[in-house]
Amino acid sequence: MDRDLQQKWQRIEKLLLSARSDLPEQNNPSPEFSALLTEFAEFICHNELGLALEAIAAAGELVEPGGRFWHSLQHAAEDMELHAQAKEFNFRFVQAAAIGLEKAQNKT
Repeated sequence: MDRDLQQKWQRIEKLLLSARSDLPEQNNPSPEFSALLTEFAEFICHNELGLALEAIAAAGELVEPGGRFWHSLQHAAEDMELHAQAKEFNFRFVQAAAIGLEKAQNKT
């Protein structure tokens, strides 16, 4: 296998795992959320990075992840040359950042 391609896959996997770690913990997760996380883990184990990206993004839509989650997905999608998804994840990143800023301003 091409060394550059292998490094790219490793970088994408790292970004996806980073996004997974940025999902908020759920005390009583919905069955759908749990199923998506299980699928994500299986896809990562089998190096199915495109399917892993879809599963973790769908899980993120069920909760309120912070901007880092969407930012990691944006970079993973860019590395995978999934330009439409990268644009959508960028939009969600900006949206999450604005919500976080608004919440911080309301606390002061």
